[in-house]
Amino acid sequence: MKSFDDLSDANPQMVKTMEREKQQLYNQLRDLEWRLDQESKAYHKANDERKQYVLEINATKGNIDGNKARQRAAVGVQQREVDEMSRSPRLMGNIPEDQRIIDPRRGPIKKTAAVKNLPSLELRDT
Repeated sequence: MKSFDDLSDANPQMVKTMEREKQQLYNQLRDLEWRLDQESKAYHKANDERKQYVLEINATKGNIDGNKARQRAAVGVQQREVDEMSRSPRLMGNIPEDQRIIDPRRGPIKKTAAVKNLPSLELRDT
């Protein structure tokens, strides 16, 4: 950079080159300001999207935790029902086994009331 004393005897060509350099620096400054503005906008947009995703993730985690708690509660209720049935095997749904009668002539339902012989699955020609 030249001192102030050197500029006192400046010729027109030197002034033009200095003005050109000044204009280039000014244009470079405007370009950098514009790029900084664009980067700032992109940063804020990405940050807002990140916040939205974090909110969605937390909401989903809350739903999953709530579902797990409901499942644990349901499993606990089922386990208590199984425990109650295992403590009193003669009771099924508050009706004693000997009173579970469909046909009074045949008596109560037996525990082995399942079908023992199933029909064959082979196709018959008709």
